[in-house]
Amino acid sequence: MERLADDVAVAIETKITAPITWTSQSKFKIQDLRDNQHEEDTTSLVAISAKSGRIIGAAITRINSFLYKSNTYSRVQIFTGEALEAMMRLKGALVKQANIYESTGHDTYLCIYVLCVHPSYKNKGIEKGLLDACSRAATNMKISLLAGIFTSNNDQSIARKMEYSILTQIPYKNWIIDNNVVFDDTEIENYSAAFMILLKTGTKIKNPM
Repeated sequence: MERLADDVAVAIETKITAPITWTSQSKFKIQDLRDNQHEEDTTSLVAISAKSGRIIGAAITRINSFLYKSNTYSRVQIFTGEALEAMMRLKGALVKQANIYESTGHDTYLCIYVLCVHPSYKNKGIEKGLLDACSRAATNMKISLLAGIFTSNNDQSIARKMEYSILTQIPYKNWIIDNNVVFDDTEIENYSAAFMILLKTGTKIKNPM
């Protein structure tokens, strides 16, 4: 009897601490990246192939708050490679340029810093599934404002269809450091990096683009 009680306790604890599954479809499911759900400042999500069990996409997110001045990436940043550093600096400039707290009147928002899907799984509904899951996670945490940094035309198009609007954007050809265009080899359809927002309430944007 005592052993049965222990087994039940373990089963309950496992269920409580297991990753939350936000979406489950025939070809993939989307769940939290972390095993422990008590750290609500980071709620990154992963898409997992139903066939192979491998991660095929991810949305890296963070709760930003005006109170704690958390409007950028982690205060301590470690870069590996020039390309990654350049992209991180571009994204940081987008966030700063957006001035989201003043523009929206919200003091807290969930920001999607990275949305990525394996090339062989693109345009199969996974990007939309990840964004839908982010929206549900925000609702679960009582956050009514979402924002995302989208660096490809495809992701921006999907976000628009989900009623995200552009707050600010930087064309790649205009991102110049030391008189050099940093991103001069982007695909033709990838014109810019955009900081887009989705208001889950009737709040108006002061300076929409």
